[in-house]
Amino acid sequence: MEGARDTLVHLPAIAGESPGALQHLAFCARSRAEVDQFSQWARGHKIRITSGPKFYAEYERDYYAVFFQGPENLRFELVHLTETDSAPPL
Repeated sequence: MEGARDTLVHLPAIAGESPGALQHLAFCARSRAEVDQFSQWARGHKIRITSGPKFYAEYERDYYAVFFQGPENLRFELVHLTETDSAPPL
């Protein structure tokens, strides 16, 4: 997913959701370790993890993510994709 940080991806709504509705919001992590660290932090702060952290090969071979519930039941995702990045860790 080269250039994923610069691209807004619009996927079809899940069955039963209104067209144009925000299905979920994803953020990029710099490493799988950051995904794991966030997951531990979230559990410690009573944030509901809905899936992961794990690899999701159905999305991309190296797609490693955790999905969690936010305010007003909005779904969030923290994902790491293997690509080179010279930015400092978050």
